[in-house]
Amino acid sequence: MKYFLDITPAIVNKTAIHNIIKDTVENIPESKNQLLLLGKSYSYSGSFESGLPRLMRWALEAPRLFILIRRLLMPFLPADNRPIFLFDPLYLLFYKPLTQSKIMVLDLTPVTRPEWHGSNVARLYKEAFREIKKSNLECHSISESTREDLRTILKIKEEKNRLLYIYAHKKFQAHEKPVFSKQILFVGSFEPRKNLTGLIDGFQKSNLGQDGYLLNIVGAATTHYENVKASFLNDKSIVFHGYLSDKDLYSVYQNAQVFAYPSHWEGFGVPLLEAMNMKIACFASKTSACPEVGGPNMKYVDPTNTSEIAETLKSICQMTNDEYIKYTETTWQHGQKFSFEKYIQTLRNALQ
Repeated sequence: MKYFLDITPAIVNKTAIHNIIKDTVENIPESKNQLLLLGKSYSYSGSFESGLPRLMRWALEAPRLFILIRRLLMPFLPADNRPIFLFDPLYLLFYKPLTQSKIMVLDLTPVTRPEWHGSNVARLYKEAFREIKKSNLECHSISESTREDLRTILKIKEEKNRLLYIYAHKKFQAHEKPVFSKQILFVGSFEPRKNLTGLIDGFQKSNLGQDGYLLNIVGAATTHYENVKASFLNDKSIVFHGYLSDKDLYSVYQNAQVFAYPSHWEGFGVPLLEAMNMKIACFASKTSACPEVGGPNMKYVDPTNTSEIAETLKSICQMTNDEYIKYTETTWQHGQKFSFEKYIQTLRNALQ
């Protein structure tokens, strides 16, 4: 293996990227001696530490000053010629000028829709993408949708614009038979781009709550989450679970009849693929990477149209046993193209 792996996102984030990095390290054993944390060697002991490195904390608190100082210093710093694979563009800002690095790109919304992110975070990502373009670094997008954004928005050259599909964990196995539990599930980080209010409005318009259906909302409690939750406390058909352990999350998936994912934008959509792999009837938004992940036979909605969300929810909930089996089988079949084996082999090839 030629490349070092920058595992800093696994320290900072407990989202999908944390598990992707963990799976990568454990399935490429030789990588354990080539791990970096903000450019420094990192020893892996089976799990990652947590906490925000001091330099990153300062950058997030004062991004303008950090970017200014970095731009002033970079011309005088020697290049970092180590071949490094970074799992997120943001973290290249904490290195000297990189010459051989490759970057995994999740999505471009910090640049295209900065209002969906914290202003300081968006400013740092904008600088990181500026550095990618300036340094002509190789990108590995997690979907064709993100790859197209790199092509059209950042004008990344084709030879530097690769595709690296991610995957859902193998534990998300297909149900043997349909689960008609009257449980609707959403799983995801609580950001405005996830369209949580649109989903809730659509659910309420569907009147499914009056028929005993519950909308289960799972994700870490952010400020946006708490604000949304406070607005719907009186609706007992909406259950806010907050963050769940892996065991409890899997249990909620197992009991779901419908998985709802009308997000405004997804770089990939791991929760959607997890539900597809369990043969849960899903629907998603017609934007970004969702149709790429869901395939041609899934039901899609305009995420801004709550009436469309309501009608799609009702149509899935009213499926017969045979209709449900046929629908989930076709989406399950499409989901098999996004396997961990394909991911790790593609990455291995990139790291040679």
